[in-house]
Amino acid sequence: MTLRLFIGIRIPAPLHERLEALQSGVPGAKWIAPENFHITLGFLGDVEENRLEDLHEILAGVDGAPFELTLSGTGSFGSKVPKLLWSGLEPARALEALQKKITGRLVRGGFPVEARKFSPHVTLAYMRAAQQAKDPKLGAWFESTAPFLAEPFEVTEFTLIKSRLGSGGSHYVDLARYPVKSL
Repeated sequence: MTLRLFIGIRIPAPLHERLEALQSGVPGAKWIAPENFHITLGFLGDVEENRLEDLHEILAGVDGAPFELTLSGTGSFGSKVPKLLWSGLEPARALEALQKKITGRLVRGGFPVEARKFSPHVTLAYMRAAQQAKDPKLGAWFESTAPFLAEPFEVTEFTLIKSRLGSGGSHYVDLARYPVKSL
């Protein structure tokens, strides 16, 4: 049996309301449920269940120290037409270092990871249709949300998350949490 897995940093509940305030005014947007807000550190895709123990050992061995992150600004992915709307983050070397450590350990452990450049963000919405994404309200949304800045939050752990696709979208289940600590 396979599990669809990724590694991420969960966004603390006190910031959910701040992100939810950005989730309106865009026709064609399928807004993400606040309990699913996260920053993806590595997408593993389908992993055989019998590899979970290996994966746990790899992730438990990642070292680092707690650090702060700040959600800042908004943007989109999609070349000509936005396919995904997001909140960005202020640059954080500690986040990039953690992501590189995790990715390096996964590759050495025989787990394939996405080759995409790491672009830390919190997904706010997926766009349903290209013509809806061209709506003038989208430009107004970018203009009104561009100055978004949340209070910093401390990252003390990262999480192995299982994604289950359902009729209402993806549902995420935390399988294990790993403290960000010096070994």
